[in-house]
Amino acid sequence: MKKVISLFLSLTMLLSIVSVVDFSAYADVQTGKLGDNVTYSLDTETGLLTISGTGDMYDYKLSFHDYNGREYYSSTPLKMENIKNIIIESGVTDIGDAVFFNCKIQSITIPDTVTRIGNYAFIGFKKSEITLPNSVISIAYSAFNISVEGNISYLKKINYNGTVTQWNSVVYSNKDHHIIKCTDGIIGNGNTVTIDNFSCNINNDYTAQIEGGGTENLIIPETVSYEGYSFRVTSIGRSAFNGCTSLTNVTIPNSVTSIGDYAFEKCTNLTRVNYSGTVSQWKTIKIGSYNEKLRNAIIICTDDVIGNGNTVTIDNLKYKINNDYTAQIVGRTDTLGNLIIPEPVWYEGHTFTVTSIVNNAFSGCSSLTSVTIPNSVESIGDNAFQNCSSLTSATIGNNVTSIGSSAFFGCSKLKKIEIPDSVTYIGSKAFDGTAFYNTVKNWEDGVLYCGNHLISAKSDVTKITVKASTVSIAAGALDNCKSLKKINVLNPKCVINCTIPKTAVIGGAEGSTAEDFAQKNNMSIDYFEECTHSDKVQVVIAATCTEQGAVQSRCADCDKLISQTFTAPLGHTMVITTPAKAPTCTTSGNTQAGYCTVCGYNEVSTVIPATGHNFGNNSANCLVCGVANPNYVAPAQPTPNPTPSTAPTQPNQNDTNTSNDEDVTVISKPKSASIKKVKGAKKAILVTWKKVSGVNGYEIQVATDKKFKKNKKTVTIKKQKTTKTTVKKLKAKKKYYVRVRTYKMVNGKKVYSSWSKAKSVKTK
Repeated sequence: MKKVISLFLSLTMLLSIVSVVDFSAYADVQTGKLGDNVTYSLDTETGLLTISGTGDMYDYKLSFHDYNGREYYSSTPLKMENIKNIIIESGVTDIGDAVFFNCKIQSITIPDTVTRIGNYAFIGFKKSEITLPNSVISIAYSAFNISVEGNISYLKKINYNGTVTQWNSVVYSNKDHHIIKCTDGIIGNGNTVTIDNFSCNINNDYTAQIEGGGTENLIIPETVSYEGYSFRVTSIGRSAFNGCTSLTNVTIPNSVTSIGDYAFEKCTNLTRVNYSGTVSQWKTIKIGSYNEKLRNAIIICTDDVIGNGNTVTIDNLKYKINNDYTAQIVGRTDTLGNLIIPEPVWYEGHTFTVTSIVNNAFSGCSSLTSVTIPNSVESIGDNAFQNCSSLTSATIGNNVTSIGSSAFFGCSKLKKIEIPDSVTYIGSKAFDGTAFYNTVKNWEDGVLYCGNHLISAKSDVTKITVKASTVSIAAGALDNCKSLKKINVLNPKCVINCTIPKTAVIGGAEGSTAEDFAQKNNMSIDYFEECTHSDKVQVVIAATCTEQGAVQSRCADCDKLISQTFTAPLGHTMVITTPAKAPTCTTSGNTQAGYCTVCGYNEVSTVIPATGHNFGNNSANCLVCGVANPNYVAPAQPTPNPTPSTAPTQPNQNDTNTSNDEDVTVISKPKSASIKKVKGAKKAILVTWKKVSGVNGYEIQVATDKKFKKNKKTVTIKKQKTTKTTVKKLKAKKKYYVRVRTYKMVNGKKVYSSWSKAKSVKTK
C-alpha cells in the first residue's frame, strides 16, 4: 500500500513539473557567425533571421557547377529558402558579398550603422522596393540583381532616408536603374511608373514622358503626380499608342514638346486633336516619323483650327475644312428639302468659306427639292447633284466658274436653272435628263441655251449661229452633231469647251476664241465682215411666274439685239395647303404653305412665335388680349391734406422733411462690366468680359468709329453667367471698337449700366 501511495505521489509531482514547462522555447533556432563580431539567429518556424553584433559581415565567394549550364552557389551558411524576413540590428556596418545569395525574402530592416552593401549581397531579390539608411555610402554593382549573369533587377524604387545631395554622393554604378525617393525630393532616372492608367517615364528634372495607356478619348495630362511630387509631361514616347484603333480623338497639353516615332501609327480612327496651345506652338512640336494620322487630324488650337482637309458635319452637311480657312461640301447626313448652302460655316468658333461642291456630293439625294449656291462657291464637281429626283430649282452663285460633267444629270423635275455669266466651263451632259432639258419650248432651232451658255444641240442641225451674248459652249454640247456644216460664234470671247466636227466651218472674227480654236484644230474659218443688221427677226421670250418676258428685235445675221420691250412676270398660280395664321399673345402662328401649279414653286410654312403679352407702362391688363398683368404695381395714392383748424400748426422740430411731395422710387444703375479680351477672327470678333453679379445680362456693341455711329452692331446676352461671345458677319480686315455694358430688369424694363472703356481690334 505504501509503495502504491509513493508511486502516485511521484506521478503527481512529475505531471505538475511538465505542466509549467514551455516546449515552444525549444523550437528549432539556428545560430552562427556572419563576421568576427556578427552573429545570426534564425527561427525556422517563423522564418525570421536576426543579425546582431558590431562591425562587418564576412564576404562569401561564389562558385558554380557546370552541367548543361552554369549553376551558381554561395559559401554563405544561410539557407535562404528558410528565411522570410531579415532584421539587421544596429551596430552592423557592412553587408558582405553574396551573404543573402538566392534571396527570396519578404522584408528586410537595415540599420543606420550600415555603410556598405557588397557584391551579389541580395542576388535573386524580387521585391520592387527597399528602404536604405543615409549611412550607406557604397553599394556594389550587382547587389540587387536577380541573377549573377546579366544586369537585371526587380528593384524599382529605393526609399532613401537622406537628401538628394547625400544620395548623389553614394557610390553605386547601377543607381540609374531605380527610382530614388529621398527626404527632400525624388530622382526618377527615367524609370517607368503607372499613374492614372498611364505608363510614364519620370525624369530627374521633374519632367515625364507618356509611354502608353489611357482611353479611346485620350486626354494626356499636363502634369502627373507620383509619391507627392509633380512631373510636367513634355513628351510622348516611341510607339506609345501604336495600333490603338479605338482612339478617335486626343487632347495634348501645350507642355508637350516632342512626340516619338510610331507614337500614333495605325491609329486608323484618329481624326481630331485638342491642343491647349496656339497654332504656332503646335508647329514647334517635334513629331517623329510614322505619325501621319496625328499630323493629318483636325488640330483644335486655342487661337485657330488646322483643318488638314478633314471632314466634319455642320447642320446636316459634310464639309472638308482646309488650312486656308476654306471648306468644300463633300456630302450630307440627313434629308434636306430646300437647301440654302451657307457662304461661311462656323466650326469650333472659326469661320470657313465654302468654295466648292465636290464630285458626287449630293448624288442620288431624293429629298432635295431646291438648292441655292452662294457667291463664295467657285466650282461644282462632276455628278454633284446627279439623279436628285425631287430637285425642282437650282440657283447658282455669281462666282461659280466651273460646273462638272453630269452635275445635274437625271434631275427629272429640275425646271428652273440660273447659271451666271461667271461660268466659263460646263462639263458634258451637265443638264441632260432634266425637266429643263426635256421641255421642247426651251430649244431654239435645235439648240438649247441655259442663261448665256449653249449646253446642247440636236443631232440633225446643220448650221448654228451662237448668240452674241453667249459666254461659253459646254463640253460635249456638239458631240452628236454629225451633220453640222457651219457654226458662227458671234461673241469673240466665247469660251469653246466642246469639240466641233471636222466637217464644219467655223465662223468668227479675227483675234477671237473661234479663230484660236480653228487654228489649234486645223479647221477652216470664215472671218466675219462688218454686219449692216439689214435682216431682222423677232424673238419672243415668254414671261414666267417670277421673271419678266420680252419681245426682241435681233439681227438675223449676227444676233445683235436691236430693240426690245418687256412683259411683266405672270405670278404664281398657288394651291394653298396650309393657310396663314396670325400669332397671339400665347400661341404661335404660321405663314402659308402651298405650291405653284405652273412652275412647281414650293412655299414652306414657317412658325411665327407667340408675341407675348403687352403690359406697357405698367398696364393693369394686356393691351392686346386684356389678360391681367401678374406684375402690376398700383400707383402710390397721394396723402390727403388735413382739415384746416383755427389755430396754426407748429412744425415738429424733429421733422427732417416738411415737403408735401409724393415719394419717389430711385432706381440705381447696375454695376458696369469691363472687357477682359478682344480677339479678331475671320469677319468676326471674339469678346470676353468680367462677370458682374446682380445683373440680368449684358449688351455688347461694336462699330468702326470711336463714337459708335458707323457700321454699329449690338449683341444682347441674356444670361448673367455668360462672359464671352462672338460677334459675326463683320467686314474683313477692318478695325472695330468694342464696348460692353450690363442691364437689369426693373418693372419689366431694362435699366442699363454705363458703357465700359472701349477697346479696338482688327478682323481677319
